[in-house]
Amino acid sequence: MNKVSICACVIWLISFALSFVIPAGSPYIWLPDFLLLAGFVPLLISYKPSWPWFVFGIGNVVIGFVLETAKHMPDNILPEYARPVQDNLNQMHVTMIWIRVGLLSIIYGLIRMLKNITIWLLKKFRKGQT
Repeated sequence: MNKVSICACVIWLISFALSFVIPAGSPYIWLPDFLLLAGFVPLLISYKPSWPWFVFGIGNVVIGFVLETAKHMPDNILPEYARPVQDNLNQMHVTMIWIRVGLLSIIYGLIRMLKNITIWLLKKFRKGQT
């Protein structure tokens, strides 16, 4: 295992532990989800391509909107046995954390993608002139 993987696992373990420690009504309930998502950052930084940031961001935004949809679903849509799952999603997951981290990842991924494409084009242009 390399340092990046160990760093990601430590962040995820802290996130997992906090998800059991922080109660549902706490103003810090966003922290476990944030650390869960932050655990991917060391892995994403270690990758040279920029598209994983973009895909990660899109996935987070989609999950954020699914969580927000679950908050506004009427109770009679889901079967009775699925209501505890909906209650858990509503009480334990802050949708804006997922959406904001997703948007930041998309923006960073696009900037990094544009930088990589620019560098590639400059190298290709310089190679063509010599």
